[in-house]
Amino acid sequence: MIPAIAFVGRSGSGKTTFLEELIPVLTGRGYRVGAVKHAHHLVEIDRPGKDSFRLREAGASEVVLSTDRQLAVIRQMAARVSLETVLGYFRAVDLILVEGFKEGGLPSIEIYRASATTEEPLFLQGPRPLALVSDCPFPHVDFPVFALDDVAGVADLLERKML
Repeated sequence: MIPAIAFVGRSGSGKTTFLEELIPVLTGRGYRVGAVKHAHHLVEIDRPGKDSFRLREAGASEVVLSTDRQLAVIRQMAARVSLETVLGYFRAVDLILVEGFKEGGLPSIEIYRASATTEEPLFLQGPRPLALVSDCPFPHVDFPVFALDDVAGVADLLERKML
């Protein structure tokens, strides 16, 4: 099974921004990286007027878009798909970075930006993360704490613990 780690945090904490910076560091070190983005709302991947949209509107329960270099599957689901099922779609990667899915049971790294919230970090009420990435110090925790700009340090940790 391909190793996967969740990047969790409050809304607006900078999870996507951090992953945008982390992925090039990992790929620069020769790793193939997959990414999962959890959305709490319906996302329309194709648009009205596009052929894929027209085929779905006609009643196709699955539409696969295939180009010379890309493949996308649009599948209508009756219920939420488990994270395990989503992770099972990945084939040619060394590590899967999951944004969200804090209840997914994966090891996690929390992104906590005190300047973006008045709420406390998730780890104070939930499971212990593998590490914390934050804009403020947490001197009394028993796991690594990285500055928001220490992307290389997080990549080093992932290499040691996940790869």
